[in-house]
Amino acid sequence: MPLRMVLILLSLFAGCLAIVLLAWMVGSEFYVLLPKRWLTSVRTPPTHPSVVLGLLTTCLVLYLYSPHYALVFFTILLAGLLLGSFVGYGVFAWKPTMPQVLLTLAMVAEVAYGWTIQGYYLDD
Repeated sequence: MPLRMVLILLSLFAGCLAIVLLAWMVGSEFYVLLPKRWLTSVRTPPTHPSVVLGLLTTCLVLYLYSPHYALVFFTILLAGLLLGSFVGYGVFAWKPTMPQVLLTLAMVAEVAYGWTIQGYYLDD
């Protein structure tokens, strides 16, 4: 993979990490739609930023193993974040915070860029 593409992916990922760390520092919260122990129910909001940071770190570790699987996991994480915004608002009356919106936008940018280069550079 060319260095330019690696730098773009890393800078977008660093932006996601920075948003989560800043949200943790100011005491903001996220809601990622995660299943409970049984798949018949979901966790109630909010999700602590350390959980989101752990999921992002899992994406980074998975990238070292397989960039394609990391992109798939990152896309699933984005779906959980988007669904968390809608389900949290509709079911639990939880309003999405500004860091949640910013993280969603940053992750959309990274997922869109990742899937555009996936066929050329992220194959296993």
